[in-house]
Amino acid sequence: MGGWVVVALAAIVFLRAVPFWVTGLLGSSDAAGAAAVGLPWTPVAVLLLAIGAVAVAAYLFAAGLVLWRGEGWQATLMGVALALVGFGLTDALADLRTADADWKVAVLAVGNAANALALGVLLTFPTGRFVPRWTKTLLIAWSLYLALMILIPPLNWDALDGALIVVEMSIFALGVGAQWFRHVSVSTTSERRQTKWILWALLITFPAALVRDVAPLLWPQLTATGTPERFAFDIARTVYWDGTAALAAIAIALGSIRHHLLDVDVVINRTIVTTIVAALIAGLFAGTAALVNRVILEITGQRSELAYVAVAFAVAAAIAPIRRIVQRHVDRALRAFNEPAPRPAT
Repeated sequence: MGGWVVVALAAIVFLRAVPFWVTGLLGSSDAAGAAAVGLPWTPVAVLLLAIGAVAVAAYLFAAGLVLWRGEGWQATLMGVALALVGFGLTDALADLRTADADWKVAVLAVGNAANALALGVLLTFPTGRFVPRWTKTLLIAWSLYLALMILIPPLNWDALDGALIVVEMSIFALGVGAQWFRHVSVSTTSERRQTKWILWALLITFPAALVRDVAPLLWPQLTATGTPERFAFDIARTVYWDGTAALAAIAIALGSIRHHLLDVDVVINRTIVTTIVAALIAGLFAGTAALVNRVILEITGQRSELAYVAVAFAVAAAIAPIRRIVQRHVDRALRAFNEPAPRPAT
């Protein structure tokens, strides 16, 4: 019952934020960027609102499923975490915090509680024990900081900006490492089946979080108001983040329910291969195109659009062999990953 009460209180904050989210997106400065590339902003904004609503609904569905079907305090922790993360998934809470100072503390409370609960789930799933044990200290320290942030404004996200984002990403990277260590060293066969869904969810959301939060720190031009670059980035980050987050919510719900788990090995395998191949192809195209155009510029004094087409065809021809090589190495790594950890002799 306590879990449902927390979710209900958070829902009140979210519902208060929805009007600000809608008006903020419809009146976004991205309208100028859209106009610069010849696109009407209102249909795009409505589409982004729909994508965000679907992502939030996916988290609420997953939370309800876990709270209804799950067993014990671990299921309650997971369900509440899913709901609170879902409420903070879009820009709704951030828009409310900016527009109405009276709700700032409530918004921070929901967002920071979601952050702490998500880390708690990551460090204790699926047994409820901290593995390794030092991760308990990590959770206590981070939760204490999130609590102090509400009371001391200089400690909050706006004041520390990019530095705090990097710290947060680093802490959750440690959580991913802890979950990985648990899987390969401690978990039973049944627990491994559950953990695989969590690891797959992290596999698809962590890169999306890097794009959403870290890319603007590395390329400040992406935050320039009203530019085509900002418009394109906002579209890409919203679709990528909301889409992967929705899939992750369902995966986490499946992993948290002990019965009728699906075989996730094939999903993990294909996700890893596709991600690596996409990154390699993008890097290969960018590097080769830059090199070829530099050579052409040195020889002719001007760039060549035809060079990009030629490089694109060459890189496309390399996709199949690159995929075979990556697939072979991923298969080998996953076979080693799935081998049971040796048990100490008794």
